[in-house]
Order: sequence, then C-alpha cells, then structure tokens
Amino acid sequence: MSIPQPEISLYENEIPPYVAAELDRLYGGRYASIRHFQIYDKLDKASTYICRIEETPVAILLFEIVKGMVRVLNESIHLPATEIERFTICIFQRYRQVRSIFFRAIDTAQQDLPQPSKVIFHASDMWMTAPASVDTYLKGLDGKTRQNVVRCTRNIKRDFPSFTYQVFEGDAAGEDVIRTILGFSRARLAAKGEVSGDDEQEIRRVIQTTRECGLVGIATIDGGICGGQVIYRFGDNFAYRVTGHDPLYDPYSLGFLGCYMGACACIERHARILYMGWGTLDYKFRLGGVQRDLHDVMVFRSRASVALHSGLLLKAIGNRFLVRSRQAIKAASSMREPAPSIARVLVASVRLLRLLRQSMVR
Repeated sequence: MSIPQPEISLYENEIPPYVAAELDRLYGGRYASIRHFQIYDKLDKASTYICRIEETPVAILLFEIVKGMVRVLNESIHLPATEIERFTICIFQRYRQVRSIFFRAIDTAQQDLPQPSKVIFHASDMWMTAPASVDTYLKGLDGKTRQNVVRCTRNIKRDFPSFTYQVFEGDAAGEDVIRTILGFSRARLAAKGEVSGDDEQEIRRVIQTTRECGLVGIATIDGGICGGQVIYRFGDNFAYRVTGHDPLYDPYSLGFLGCYMGACACIERHARILYMGWGTLDYKFRLGGVQRDLHDVMVFRSRASVALHSGLLLKAIGNRFLVRSRQAIKAASSMREPAPSIARVLVASVRLLRLLRQSMVR
C-alpha cells in the first residue's frame, strides 16, 4: 500500500478565501487566525503555503519575505518537525534570495533539520483539553480544588446574595464592560509594579476581536461589575484574552472563581481546547491546565547565512535569557525558608549564569 505524498502549493501575495476556516480547523488559536492578522494589520505582504495530503490541508503557513528572511506569521501553533522541514525545503528552492526562515513561538519537537538551525526558548503558556460537560470538568479536578470552587461560590453568594455570573457573545456586553474588565487587570498589574501593554489602540483591537469572535463573562454584585473575562473563539477552540476583578473581593478568590466560571462557559459551548494564556501560574494548574513551552526556530540556508542574520538570533537568545532570568529571580525571592537577601541574590545569580550558558549558540 503506497504512502500518500504531500502536495505543496504556494500563493504569492495571496490568501485564498477558504484559508480562514482552514486555519481555525488546523490550529484554532488567536495568533494563527485571519481575524487576528487583519485586526493587527499583518496581511499587507502575506503569502500562503499549503501542504495537502489526499487533498486535505495538513499545514497552512502565512509568511512574508523581509530582507532575505522569511517570517512565518502563524504563532503559538503546534508544528511537527516534518512540516518545518517541508516548508523550509520548499522556500529555499523557490526563493533563491532567502537566506533564513524564522518561526516565532511555536510548539515543536527539537529535532535535527537538514539545514543549520537554532531552537531557542520563547515563553510558556497553558492550555487544557475541554471535558464533555461542566459536571465532568468539576469531577475531574483534584479534591482540594473542587472544595475551593464550592466554598468560594457558597461564600460569595452568602455574603452577596445578588452575585451573578452571565456570559454575553459578540458585542452584546458592550464596550464599557470590556474596558472595565481590562481596567481591573491593569490595576492588578500596577499593584505588583508591572505595566500593562493594553494602550488605547490595543483596547480597541480587543473590542473589535470580541465583537467578531468573543465571549464576555461578567460577574456582578448589586448590578455593578465586580469581575469578568474576555475570551476569544477560533473554530472549536477558546482562548482567554484577559481576566480581571475588583480587589475588594480577593477574600472570596474571585479571580480563581471567575476563571473557573469562564472555563465552564467555554465547555458549555462545546469547546475542544481552552488556551489559558501566558505564564504558568498555580491556579491554572489547579484548574486543569497543562504547560506548553514555545520556541523560536531559525533555519538557515547555509552556515554562512547565520552571520548575516545574527541580530535576530541574538535578540531571540536575549528574549530567552530575559524570560528565564525573571523566573529565576522570582523563584529565589519566593524560597520557602527565610534567607538573607544576599543569599537570595547569589542563588539567583548562579541560576542566571547557568541559563545564560545554556542560551549560547552551539
């Protein structure tokens, strides 16, 4: 029995109309959707690569060529090494001027490719396979988490009988509600000494994306918003964009409870996968999340091409070092046993040096 052979198609400066639905089917993620690319103005110079097996697309990558480099636009996707190899061979054969190919923040096995390549850690996010029902979801959580869900729900409803949680689709919730939820998130970051990246332009993009493919979960007490989530939908997959709440309700773990209720809303809408956002916070694990490490992958036509694009390579390495250093410092500062500050600094420094050595190009 013969093995089906892949059929490769390239559409230069073109995106076929059916690609939008196929991207949602294949990847079902925010950073690989036509809506995201359109709203963020990323399609001006985009071309399309499609790999089909028995007429069914198994990989679709949008890309652009900038100064001898192909930049793949799809991000936060699972891309097997075989698909990376097919794509790179196709690109290098088709475009003689291309010296390197850059995949940003992809989930892939670190395997050797025919061409010189570098795989560098980008960041971690969290996701979970959605259960068939809310009841199945709750029963699947560990015993302590189930107890916390029940306890938090009981306590907030006992002390605030008017507490409600409702979900609105598209623009039904209204712009002001989305701004309020983003404001909760921004205030929480500011309280930790961090700065939100949600400027006015980004807020308008969130509102537009929500209008086209979003859900808004709203928690209210006495008719006023006390928390909520903005969640995007891409095909059968859902992705948290932001979650926030009034810190007045921290004693009721409203942030944790809201994330649980948001997950339930996605399950009720027959979610297949729920992406829980960047970072590996403890509550995400408790709510069933699984860590996913994403990497930047650079593939070069030849060894000589590595030097030509050393700037981007060093930037990717710097990004990895920055992310890992923050993690090391946070881990050192949260050691269970009390320790003098100088000892914590030394622990963090040793970890950072180790990470820097690991980041060096081999």
